[in-house]
Amino acid sequence: MKTLTMAMFAVLVSVMSNAQNAQVSPALAVSDKYPLMAHVKQVQMEQRQSVHGSNGNVHGRTYNWHLMIAEINGRTYGLDAKPGFHREHWLHMGDYPCRQTKKGFEVEYYDENGKLRNEELVIASEE
Repeated sequence: MKTLTMAMFAVLVSVMSNAQNAQVSPALAVSDKYPLMAHVKQVQMEQRQSVHGSNGNVHGRTYNWHLMIAEINGRTYGLDAKPGFHREHWLHMGDYPCRQTKKGFEVEYYDENGKLRNEELVIASEE
């Protein structure tokens, strides 16, 4: 039993050490450029297939599709990445400054490397 306790203690120390060494991105605030705040409250993912064909040849691929459910100015939107935009990392639940565009919202965020980025998300649904 003592060995198990020591192993658990070692894991706990390792987890705490990694948490202290992790870089936390500072929270972003609304600004003149991004006057709205998007509260992403859910991220849904499903696998989809894309099929293309010409001259009797059919090609396809499987991809992960993400829909971010966000509340902006008291309204709930389903937001999707701009068509043709491929990315492995998606926004997580949280608050992001944004501004309205013709087809959706441009969102400002820090990527996994701490670099400040922005991306247009198109409105897929609206409540």
